[in-house]
Order: sequence, then structure tokens, then C-alpha cells
Amino acid sequence: MRTKPTYLLISVLAAGLLGTVLAPHSAIGQEDAVVVTESGVGMGTATPETPLHVHTSAAADTNMLLLSNDGGSRIYFRNRTAPESGNDSRSWVFATTEPGFRVSRTFSGQTEMELGNAGNLSISGTLSQGSSRAIKHDIQPLSGEWVLSNLSKLEINEWRYDEAPDQRHVGPMSEDFFDAFGLGPDNKHIAPGDMAGLSLAAVKALHDENKRLEERLERLEQALLQSGSL
Repeated sequence: MRTKPTYLLISVLAAGLLGTVLAPHSAIGQEDAVVVTESGVGMGTATPETPLHVHTSAAADTNMLLLSNDGGSRIYFRNRTAPESGNDSRSWVFATTEPGFRVSRTFSGQTEMELGNAGNLSISGTLSQGSSRAIKHDIQPLSGEWVLSNLSKLEINEWRYDEAPDQRHVGPMSEDFFDAFGLGPDNKHIAPGDMAGLSLAAVKALHDENKRLEERLERLEQALLQSGSL
């Protein structure tokens, strides 16, 4: 006969937050003792550093938390200070949905970030990548002629992802891109910053080349004028 597991119920008021922790009594052994201190509840540790601190001594990767539901699951993060203008901008929701994983701000009326099941990432704002000189080293000048030469050999195709057949995209294959420029961690990915950097380098190289041609044309016109041919 199957019996219901015995649970240890702990209610704790820590750091102004009232929390309830449910833990299977069978898991509470000498090593997994539950400790309640002024700092919080410790499971597997006698010195909790947060209102709820769970620690295991497993040497391998271990599942530490599981939240399951027959439908979507949500986690709310809320700063309990007063909302501004009726828009609780201090409250965020992490949720699992049918399309994937979402991060949204309460009452914003939109999804700020969504990671789809096919790996597509959508954000409602701007993607800002770190590019400060202060976080870089081995900075080398880039030859515009070299960029143009390699770009001329690179095939740019229109295609669809296998996991998103209803969407069309344009760009090179990452294997060809890596062979041409050797940028990024491997030949399976292309960093948006590298694509933008090469595009800027190519535009600059074409601008310089166009300026040289304009100067040459101007010299030829002056020579023709002086010879009376114009």
C-alpha cells in the first residue's frame, strides 16, 4: 500500500519576508538538516545566507529546484515599494509558456523577452553589447581591402531554419563566415557584433576607394582642361 510522504512544514519570518518551505521528511537527515536562523532557513547548511538556502554535497551537477504544473508555470519577483503611476515597474514575471520561456514586467502589456522552443530570442527593446576599449586587448587595425576581398567571395543566401520553417532569413553560412574571417568561438555561430563590424569596415573601405577615384577623376579633368581637350 502506497502511503503519502511525510512533510516538514516550516514557517519563517526573515528579512521582512514571510515564507513557507515544504520539504519531504525522508530527505531530512543528518546531512540535510533544516536550520532556522535570523538570516533564514538552511537546508543542508547551518549558515543560511538568504531567506531560503539549500545546499547539497553532491559532486556532480544536481537538480536543486523543480516547479511543475499541468499548465504554464510562473515565478514572480516583486519589490514591495509603491508602484509608480499605477504601473508596477518593480514587479517581474518569469514564465514557461507553450512557445517557450518569457520574461515580462507586470502591467507593461508586452513580453520584454521570449526564448522560443527553437532557440529564437526576441526582446522588446535594444540589444546592447559590451564594446568598450576598457574591456578589450590585442586591438589591431583591420585592412579594408582584405575585408572587401573576403566579402566578395562570401555567399549570401536566403534560407529558413529547420525549427522555424515559416520564417525566412538572409545571411551567410557560419562555416563560410568562419573560413573567410576566423571570427567567433567556432564555425557554428556568428556574433552580431562581428557582422556589424565587418559591414562598417566594408563601407569605410568603399568610401575611401570612392574618394580616391573622385580625386583621380578630378586630376584627369584638370589635365584635359589644361591641354584644351575640354
